[in-house]
Amino acid sequence: MRKIYLLMFVLMLCFSMANAQVIEGTVLKSWDGASGSIEVPANVTEIADNCFYSPAEEDPETWEVIGEEKSNTNITNIKLNNVKK
Repeated sequence: MRKIYLLMFVLMLCFSMANAQVIEGTVLKSWDGASGSIEVPANVTEIADNCFYSPAEEDPETWEVIGEEKSNTNITNIKLNNVKK
């Protein structure tokens, strides 16, 4: 029985990592790894600014870029469902 629970936990973890959507209330904040044809969940009514883009980070002391800009250009089609904004 313990093995079954462990297997279920691992499967849930894998599925959550593959679909890294961040939804707060009814706002889609980010969706890392979205690609191809995607469908916005039905409970989402708003997509946040820069949902599919993350700017590079800067060191506040030196103003040097320490991170990498991430822009999702792999999305080919979006089904918006109930998105209003």
